[in-house]
Amino acid sequence: MLPPTIRSPCARSGGGHRGALGERAAPAAVGRTAADADLAGGRNGDRGRRGSGAAPVARRSGGGSRPATARRRRDGPSAPPRRPRRVRPAADPAPPPVDDNGRKWSDAKGWGGKPPGPGSAVRITDKVVLDTDARIGSLLIDTGGSLVFAKDRSLTLESGGNVEVRGTLALAPDQAHTHTLRFPDIDERRFRGGGTTVVDSDTGLWVTGQGYLRLDGAPRTAWVRAAADLKAGDTTLRLAAAPDGWQPGDELAVTPTARPTPSPSPPPTTW
Repeated sequence: MLPPTIRSPCARSGGGHRGALGERAAPAAVGRTAADADLAGGRNGDRGRRGSGAAPVARRSGGGSRPATARRRRDGPSAPPRRPRRVRPAADPAPPPVDDNGRKWSDAKGWGGKPPGPGSAVRITDKVVLDTDARIGSLLIDTGGSLVFAKDRSLTLESGGNVEVRGTLALAPDQAHTHTLRFPDIDERRFRGGGTTVVDSDTGLWVTGQGYLRLDGAPRTAWVRAAADLKAGDTTLRLAAAPDGWQPGDELAVTPTARPTPSPSPPPTTW
């Protein structure tokens, strides 16, 4: 076995001299690993030419010798590929804080003497808190502006046209209240589609640019198992556990949990 490092004596012009492990030699010119020594030179012969001098020879315990060169041959086996570095995904940035200390929607002074009403095209550039139900024609929350629904009451905002959010829109009520954004005059027959471009006829909620939308829903049980098998025509469902957040008027979907019975294979056709 070769040592970790092979120290190669310098080659002299006009005829070199060979050095072996354990022999006295001139100061080393390069450091070589055992793997590099095995890759260098041919398998037959004890000497390799480099310029006008002879390459040093390293003896192996198993007999024979191979010339050691100062660099790896181009046609030798390549080094094993490095394992790709594992990159951890960056954590989602924390949402910006919601400022609910803006002026009140119901304050007429903030609107120049009269709050907006049905048909009004509203543009918000400052911080506004919706503290009463309202109906408008359209709404644009510009960059730097915000509309925050008051969290201590149930509120509804109706818009006959688009609501575009370039700033901040937050509906985050307490558990005892509900916030609603409604578009009562939508006509789906006018829908054209414009990709990321706001289209007046495609009435709805648009979040564009650096806009931030926060919608906090009430916690509720997503699904629960039935306490017993259900049959077609049952009008009462017994559940294995009491659900949280279910309200009268909610729609329920009943799905099977047993494995489906495979259909019998048709008999083979013979000719």
